Amino acid sequence: MSKQSLLDSMANGKSRLPPEQRLRLVRTGMSALAYVMWGVILLLAHLRGWLELSGFQVALFFVGIFLTNLVFALLILTQRNLRFREPSMTMPQIAVAIIWALLVLAASPEIRGILLLLLFTIFFFGVFRLRTGQFLVLAMLAILGYGAILLYEAADMSRRELELQLLHWAVMATVLLWLSFMGGHVASLRERLRRALAERDLAARRDDLTGTGNRREMQASLDAALAQSRESGRPFSLCLLDLDYFKQLNDRFGHIAGDEILRRFAERMAGTLRGLSGDDVARSLARFGGEEFVVVLPDTDLAGAFRCAQRLREALTREPFEIAGQSLPVTMSVGVSEWQPDEHWEGTLSRADKALYLAKERGRNRIEVVENR
Repeated sequence: MSKQSLLDSMANGKSRLPPEQRLRLVRTGMSALAYVMWGVILLLAHLRGWLELSGFQVALFFVGIFLTNLVFALLILTQRNLRFREPSMTMPQIAVAIIWALLVLAASPEIRGILLLLLFTIFFFGVFRLRTGQFLVLAMLAILGYGAILLYEAADMSRRELELQLLHWAVMATVLLWLSFMGGHVASLRERLRRALAERDLAARRDDLTGTGNRREMQASLDAALAQSRESGRPFSLCLLDLDYFKQLNDRFGHIAGDEILRRFAERMAGTLRGLSGDDVARSLARFGGEEFVVVLPDTDLAGAFRCAQRLREALTREPFEIAGQSLPVTMSVGVSEWQPDEHWEGTLSRADKALYLAKERGRNRIEVVENR
């Protein structure tokens, strides 16, 4: 990345970041604020002569902390963090903070007992993100690191002083291990809550009978397709599907058989959409109401939508449904329309509905298109 592009990213990147990236940047800012608060305390300790560091060493310490936070912030602003297995970088940020805290503890034997709180503060940043195993790895880094400091200084300590420092170490180890298991438990509860909310949200967007999207999901798909098209300048298209003579089937075989027809129809349409070759277009199928379904085709023009409708219609008529021991051939009518730059998706859907009406009027089991205005 060039110097100019890096400056542009810093100047404009925050407003362009997706929501999850902005949240990560806010968390990094909170971490930087914690560094600042503890930095003030360390500066006062230095002025009182409680740190075994020169003024130059203290300055280097603050420069190092500044660069640490800058690196993490730049990774998020340039979205390089998305290449990592853990884009939030919670574990590496905590690991780096532990190393800085150990350096402070090594340089402050007089107030070491007080500054051990540094480590406990750091661990709270992982409570909602890290699993128990990750917590334990970080805890062992802190415990062994602090143990190495005491081992290095043991020869210069009196027996009583060494015993006191070992007591500090034991308390620290106990608390950090407890935090690891408690933090992992909290993270587990949070993950279970997240999955439960996701399942509830999915259920709220699913049609109970067919398992396809409902009208709420259809509107969300249309909103997303509209936003994408307005940004890219590429169109999106709709296919409005309607089972032919469904009322007669319902009256003849009963509502249970009718429901089964709708379920199997939706399964066949969804499977056909998944099997369409080519690109990464996220085609969605939603129940519009009754026996009508909407297929949203992002980044697809009218010709592409017509080809998709042909594939769907062929998949439906290729094999009849076996219902209540009978073979029932089922057909559908399809209306196709393409979004125009000056309209909302409601206009696109209205034109697909007009095309569907023409398909029914002209004999059903056919595809009709409303040409672009």
